[in-house]
Amino acid sequence: MSLGAAVRASVRPWKGAVKTSKFVAEPPVQFKPLANGTTLVVAKPAAVAAHAHDDHAPKIFAGIIMHHPPPKSVPLVDVGEIKLAFKTWESFYIFPPGLIPMVGEMMKAAVTSKLPGGGH
Repeated sequence: MSLGAAVRASVRPWKGAVKTSKFVAEPPVQFKPLANGTTLVVAKPAAVAAHAHDDHAPKIFAGIIMHHPPPKSVPLVDVGEIKLAFKTWESFYIFPPGLIPMVGEMMKAAVTSKLPGGGH
């Protein structure tokens, strides 16, 4: 393959690239509203309705629907609840009881059987 063919092959994807010089950008301040294609009338922005205040509606606090007002003061860290959480998980274990001594005995047996001069 000649050098020219190699360059053409590597530059070929650039032909499909979008050229930034073909686009025109203008700031949103100068944006002109688009006219409706059928009536050729510019659509007016929709009026935003104000939400009526209702004290009896449930409040959404931190993404949770509450049917009562949020408390006036909330502690930064509730140590009592943290202790209760740890007491809840008191009987939880990752490794079953007796697994670690059993694995230790298996490793000891595997290592001693591979040592030279060991009792086979």
